[in-house]
Amino acid sequence: FGDVQYIVQVVLQALYFLTPILYPLSLVESTANWLAWIVKANPLTWFVETMHNVMYSLVFPQWWVVPGLLLLGFAVFWAGFTIFNRTSEDIGELL
Repeated sequence: FGDVQYIVQVVLQALYFLTPILYPLSLVESTANWLAWIVKANPLTWFVETMHNVMYSLVFPQWWVVPGLLLLGFAVFWAGFTIFNRTSEDIGELL
């Protein structure tokens, strides 16, 4: 599984640049429609855009958005925790 490291690096870097943190989502929407679709499919965009709307636009999200994001966050945490517990015995050898 040595090549997985490089794949994960590329995927995480792509997720970082496809998350509208340093640029507004409207800039992508006005430039390239196909790219806007990809950026909106990024799960990190959902969290960032919700925080942008609350902090900058002073618009509270709809009632189902916050529980949905919390549920998604807990699901990702649970998946990571489960994977870590299954592979924690082998981590010493990998490091």
